[in-house]
Amino acid sequence: MSSTAYAIDLASKDPSIAAIAREEAIRERGLLILDRNIEGDKNTTRFGIIAKADPYPDLKRSRVGIVLHPREDRAGLLHALITPFKIYDVNMTKIESRPTGERIGDYFFFIDFEGKENDARVQKVFGEIREIADITVLGTW
Repeated sequence: MSSTAYAIDLASKDPSIAAIAREEAIRERGLLILDRNIEGDKNTTRFGIIAKADPYPDLKRSRVGIVLHPREDRAGLLHALITPFKIYDVNMTKIESRPTGERIGDYFFFIDFEGKENDARVQKVFGEIREIADITVLGTW
């Protein structure tokens, strides 16, 4: 979502949608607080809609967000992770690295790209990356 306030507004209009926000803001709109202290250690926040059904089923998705967790650290690792995007002509729009906190050299790579998870080219990218890293799809929008 573009803002926490917008997410709360949507949640107040549709009971199948939840929002992550300050308790005061949730109470002001008369919404039920489902859980508290949901943040994790070393977390990064992204805002989105959480719903049982897609609130925008007719919207054509064009971006995917993923997290890559390489199985080992080595010279040229980042190059190996992003080369499949070039080979299969999948446009990356964002890349960010964050340490996992487990050990030195252990990173998560957050990548956004244009496409859809089930596109043939994206599946080829995933196939090559899975040889060296675990992939978690965060979502599409």
